[in-house]
Amino acid sequence: MKKARLLALALGVGLSLAACEGKEPDTKPETNVEEEEGEAEVEEEVVDPVVKYPANIDPSMIHPGSLNSDEDTSDRWYPNGDTSSELTFTLTQTSKRDDCVGLAFCQYKVLDGKDDDLIDMPLRDGGNGHAITGEFTFMKDKSVTYDYDFTFQDNFTCYDFKTGTVWKRCHPDFGCKDQQWYNDAFAGLVAYRDLSSTKYQQIVMNEDGTFVESVTGMDDMTGRWEVQAANVLMLIYDNAEDAGIQVVDAGSLLEDGGESGSETTYSNSWQQEFTITADGKVTEFGLFPVYDDDMNLTGYKPAFELTTKANLEALQKEKEEAIAASLAAGSPYPNPEVDNIMDITLDGVNLDQDPDYVIENIEWDDKEADNYRDKVSKLLKSEDAKGCVFELHGQFVSGSFKFFTADGAHSMMGMTWIAGGGDKPENDRDLILKGVLWQYGTNWYVFYDMDHVTYVD
Repeated sequence: MKKARLLALALGVGLSLAACEGKEPDTKPETNVEEEEGEAEVEEEVVDPVVKYPANIDPSMIHPGSLNSDEDTSDRWYPNGDTSSELTFTLTQTSKRDDCVGLAFCQYKVLDGKDDDLIDMPLRDGGNGHAITGEFTFMKDKSVTYDYDFTFQDNFTCYDFKTGTVWKRCHPDFGCKDQQWYNDAFAGLVAYRDLSSTKYQQIVMNEDGTFVESVTGMDDMTGRWEVQAANVLMLIYDNAEDAGIQVVDAGSLLEDGGESGSETTYSNSWQQEFTITADGKVTEFGLFPVYDDDMNLTGYKPAFELTTKANLEALQKEKEEAIAASLAAGSPYPNPEVDNIMDITLDGVNLDQDPDYVIENIEWDDKEADNYRDKVSKLLKSEDAKGCVFELHGQFVSGSFKFFTADGAHSMMGMTWIAGGGDKPENDRDLILKGVLWQYGTNWYVFYDMDHVTYVD
């Protein structure tokens, strides 16, 4: 449901822009002249505004910002980054008041201390990446006529060629930040979550602007990430189907009496909303709305937890060192401490070593069989045997291992478990299985893998 709402936002991007204090600033080139004793005056090189403020982004592609923002303040633009200015603008409908509706250029002006005057009009294509307005006045204060010629350098900076004014997209909590500040906050960030008890999702945002998304049981998905607003990051997939957002061609719905829509494509992007602190630390990612029983919006919660690539690399190094130490030490191997039995692996266990215990499949008379069964049963729940390597001779039957007595009856010898899941041995075939004895919860298992199962019949 969230993706559908966000997609509608992305498909309906318009623009809304503002003026500059009602007067034209001096647009003559500025020079820096310093007088030093014995030195001649040096004039700073003048850079053409067309070169200094290129049209890097199509204005129609500037993201308007999140509807989650409070009264659109986190997506306001200010002249020269002056948040005390009486003039501001937003891009299309980001306000929760009904001031600017639809695709609009919405500029605000403070009157009598209130954000009470505005103009709502389209921003037109001026060619070569420029976005222009016609001449206009505010709805109430008609004393000054405004018009603009903008180019957008990034998602947080634009330049007005009419007045020579740089406009900055600013946040009420931490002021005006540029694109690089937001990029630095996300470079190397990792978002992750459990999708189910057996499925895990992880999104690694690399420093070069690319990302890799991993989901248990699926091929890795790739693309690029881009911070497009003060609280919006867009994941743009190399393969559009990876984004998982279907878009039905509206035109196809009108064919054949509108009975079906056969043209289904995919959006290539997935919008993620976030919160960030004044020192550039992302604290929440993947925000989604939360409602009470009466469907009143009560707030937002993050779908993901966060860490960094550096932390993951440190954990991986620590794991590799622990595995090496475990292999060098040999059995008994430390009992794994995990919340889910499926997370247990045999990393750090050498099942090729000589077994500590061999449980044979031989014929006994009834009395000897009972004694042997009791002995094995105690051994398979023994603290002394925990972490030791077992070699089991017998047959695999529905998750249990069995051996035979002289009269043809059989005894189960504890449960076995494939570490990490996977294929199981075939039932009712004589085999040799090597594994390590560990406890999980109150149960004891011999954990093994299929590389250490040998059929002998």
